[in-house]
Amino acid sequence: MKRRIYLSFLALAALTILLVSCIFAFFFGHIFRQETEAEVTAEAEYTAAICEEVSDAVSFCSRLGERAASRITLIGADGTVLYDSNADSQEMENHLDRPEILQAREEGTGISRRLSETMRTVTYYAAVRLSDGSFIRVSAEHSSDFEIFLKILPYLLAAAAVMMVGALITARYLTRKFVRTINKIDLKHPEKEQTFPELAPLLDRMAEQNRQIERQMADLLEQERKFSTITRNMNEGLILLDSSERIQFINDSLKNTLGASQMDYTGKSISLFNRSHEMAEIIRAALKGQAGDATVTFYERKLHIYGNPVVEDGKVTGVVLFLVDISEKDKAEQMRREFTANVSHELKTPLTSISGFAELIQTGMVQDGDIPMFAGKIRDEAGRLLVLINDIIKLSRMDEGQNIQAKEVVDLADVGREVQTRLQPVAERQHVNLMVELSSVKLLGVRSMFYDAVYNLCENAIKYNRENGEVLLEIFEKEEHPIVRVTDTGIGIPPEHQERIFERFYRVDKSHSRQTGGTGLGLSIVKHVVEYHGGYIEIHSREGAGTVITLHF
Repeated sequence: MKRRIYLSFLALAALTILLVSCIFAFFFGHIFRQETEAEVTAEAEYTAAICEEVSDAVSFCSRLGERAASRITLIGADGTVLYDSNADSQEMENHLDRPEILQAREEGTGISRRLSETMRTVTYYAAVRLSDGSFIRVSAEHSSDFEIFLKILPYLLAAAAVMMVGALITARYLTRKFVRTINKIDLKHPEKEQTFPELAPLLDRMAEQNRQIERQMADLLEQERKFSTITRNMNEGLILLDSSERIQFINDSLKNTLGASQMDYTGKSISLFNRSHEMAEIIRAALKGQAGDATVTFYERKLHIYGNPVVEDGKVTGVVLFLVDISEKDKAEQMRREFTANVSHELKTPLTSISGFAELIQTGMVQDGDIPMFAGKIRDEAGRLLVLINDIIKLSRMDEGQNIQAKEVVDLADVGREVQTRLQPVAERQHVNLMVELSSVKLLGVRSMFYDAVYNLCENAIKYNRENGEVLLEIFEKEEHPIVRVTDTGIGIPPEHQERIFERFYRVDKSHSRQTGGTGLGLSIVKHVVEYHGGYIEIHSREGAGTVITLHF
């Protein structure tokens, strides 16, 4: 910027010097010519006036020419040169056609100037017509305009140099002042700068542009904030690809789903993220302008992907991938199918038994003395069926949150004593020692749900125990958190089954479960109760050595 200002000042100074020199030369030359012509004319008129008075004009002109600085020529009326102070008149050609003579012949006085062949001198001629028709001509030789220019050129160059130096110094000073002013401008509020009023329109425009940029930046930040809020809080995954299939954006939800929250995928190829054929097909279709969807597996997670093209000015510039985690939904659907199949099977088993026993009695294939025994079996199977239906209804209500009683303050010790009273006969029939260690622990919750959880844990511990085994029910408080713990000396649970025992209808030993009359829903009810009250379950078991199940509330 400084260099441009310097050059501008120098160019302006040079142009000014040139223009002034031309104007000076023009006016000076014009004035000089006028004065010279006037002097020569006056001298010619003076000489002509004297010649009119003397009798011998040739002699007079000869005497005058010897003393005069100017050249004097006496020309006859026919153009013959009668006398010339600088040349031999006999050898001179006729002058009747000379411009000054022609003008003097017509007007009485004539003047002209002629430039030398070298252009270094110019001769001024003034002619006056005498009364006898002859002419007196006076001429003076002076330097030409070009010669004068060459003579004053050194002075002009010296003046130009001085002016250029002055212009350079002035440019340096003004540039520094201007640059300092520019550098001191508050870019946020440029309109406050008043040093150079000439800059006011520019500064006002800058201020308006600043306000416009601030508005645009505010809009962009607001849009970015909204986009960030949406993508950060959405449960679904979002990936933005460019036309080269490189990741430009991936939201945190998808990273968390895949367990890769610390990884930076920006700028990397989508093939490093997932190499499935289905995803590649979706991306290829989207880059061709076609939307598509498919289900793929990501790091043991099942995701449904929707792909759409990003179109700008009628051209596909990228791809947007929307990923929905359907792992839980798929798992729930699988469990629903298994539950439906298990319910059908569990209901079919007692109904088949009841139908079979009833058919035997109906066809008379049972002796009269055995009818009470068969009736008892029918009753047992019906009871088992009712228990199963009741458990299914409980689980369904828990799943849907229906008919759950209002919460109240419950003393878990009272629940434990009630369970002990009800299961003591069962334990005695199984030859199992049921023991309790109960502390008064109060908890806000649904009493009937607590009862179902404790009852099912203790009932399972008794059913799957060995003869002369033990079951210990403990209720206490640890670090201000209620604890329910059931310990048994039963058959234990193999490690590979421990994570699944709380699933509906899941049985470790199906044949033993049939014999004990279990529905396979008891521990599932326990899990629902604990989760409803914000707790968790801890299990420790060793096959053949017993099991410890702890409920933390």
